[in-house]
Amino acid sequence: MEAKSSHLVFVETRYTNLKTLHYALDAGYRVSYVGSRRYSDSYDGPEFRALQSRLQNLIWVDNSAEREDVRSALATITQQHQIDAVICFFEIAINACAQAADDLHLPFTHAEAVAICRDKLRCRAFLHEQGIPTLPWYELRERGEIYRAVEEIGLPLIVKPRRGAVSKFIDIIENEKDLQLFLVQHAQPSANDTGIDAEVLSHGFLAERYLSGKMYSVELIANGRELRCITVTEKIVWNTSSFVELGAIIPANTSADKFREISSYAINCVAAINLGRGIFHVEVIDTGNEIVLIEINPRIIGGNGRKMIISSYAFNLDQAIIDAYLGNDFGDIPQQPVKTTVGHHIAPLEAGKPAVQKNAALTIDDHVDLYIKIDENASFNAFRSNYDSQGWFINAAEQRSLALEQNRHGLNAIAQHYGIKLIIDTPLV
Repeated sequence: MEAKSSHLVFVETRYTNLKTLHYALDAGYRVSYVGSRRYSDSYDGPEFRALQSRLQNLIWVDNSAEREDVRSALATITQQHQIDAVICFFEIAINACAQAADDLHLPFTHAEAVAICRDKLRCRAFLHEQGIPTLPWYELRERGEIYRAVEEIGLPLIVKPRRGAVSKFIDIIENEKDLQLFLVQHAQPSANDTGIDAEVLSHGFLAERYLSGKMYSVELIANGRELRCITVTEKIVWNTSSFVELGAIIPANTSADKFREISSYAINCVAAINLGRGIFHVEVIDTGNEIVLIEINPRIIGGNGRKMIISSYAFNLDQAIIDAYLGNDFGDIPQQPVKTTVGHHIAPLEAGKPAVQKNAALTIDDHVDLYIKIDENASFNAFRSNYDSQGWFINAAEQRSLALEQNRHGLNAIAQHYGIKLIIDTPLV
């Protein structure tokens, strides 16, 4: 079958990753879509509305995180059109999507491997059995077991959901005071939860050894026969709460040897689990003594990572993604970046109502992407996770030092314009 006549079904793509769907339509692929309004209101926006008339099928389901819902939708589509590839980037839905595709013998990332990756406890246990270094862990069936976890792992430790999302419901425990506070807290969905909080909390927690070090992510792509590294990404983390990500830098500032060490470790982890085809986001920490896995996400890097990769490497990432899910051979994936790209959340330090400066328009030159959600008529929360982001600022330059300087300058300009304090932890070098 000719590539451009292939029929692709996107399941719950959402947010900025609609761009890959948009590319597929523009490139001449036949495209169908399965989505749920449970987790997002982005479907009411003009971008998705403009795409609807171009779709072969558009099927709404009650819950895209439920295997039966996704399977029913895919089965309906197969009655009308052959499905050549299923594509899903939304981590809450990806497990159900993999199971449904497996039930119907449709090409997608391997269902059992996705299930392992989506459960941090299972993933740790599996890799440990394969002889791959990973963090010590302890399953928390109830909060009162935290003292047993301390006996097993020691302090400091970190408690996180087994199936987490965007750094929510995470606790770092370093001393007795932290232990007592943890015991009296009760994690529950936020008042404005779209369903993601409830889904995350429904699968339990685990405790892990908390390590200090430099955090990276490795972006991998596979077509079922070949597994390649696209890039290693340097994470910008909040120096007050190191598990809270503020942004990223592509590519990471490492030596060639360190780049190979990090990417090889990530490739070994993914190969051991045998994810098959797809695009994968692997988070690791370099302790100075070894590279240790944080988690494997069987999806593309979140947020605007897609746009940042394209900015830094100037290649057709969308086509590579589609080829991966179709099982096609890859074209050339550049090894050397053309720019350093820096992305940073617009992260309010304090909750409040912004004092919008109306006497002049905000102007920031030379940005890759700028999205500001600040509304003069609405309050906002202090930044504690990506859910509290008020947008993002992404810029790029051929020299890393210039890219970092421009990023700090742009964020400071935003803070000054709106009269608010922002967390700005873009590195100096």
